[in-house]
Amino acid sequence: MRVCWDIDPETGEANYNIDRDAFRNTQLLFKELSIPRKKDEFQNNLLAELMKKSLTNKELYKYCLENGFLPKHMNEILTAIQKEGKLITVPKDSKHFYIGWNYYSGKKDIIVTFSVKE
Repeated sequence: MRVCWDIDPETGEANYNIDRDAFRNTQLLFKELSIPRKKDEFQNNLLAELMKKSLTNKELYKYCLENGFLPKHMNEILTAIQKEGKLITVPKDSKHFYIGWNYYSGKKDIIVTFSVKE
């Protein structure tokens, strides 16, 4: 999966246009229209999940991989939510998200639970 993100840092896909996104690799009048929507959709779906129920760092790691994203993308999204003051963590005020293989596999046994304020 990392190779896809190395080839296409905007959407993490192959070196050809799988989804036939017309806005990719083109100049548009309004810059916000040219932003890849895959990350936006992932973030919106993640927020919806975190509003419905709390998820652990292990569950979030699996969620990001199942959706074709890297842990660094999950960390970016969680950091943004945290800066908005909407992220709830247990233990409270956790500065690190612990999203990675070592925490998922149990090599490092640290569990953080995440949810989002409405």
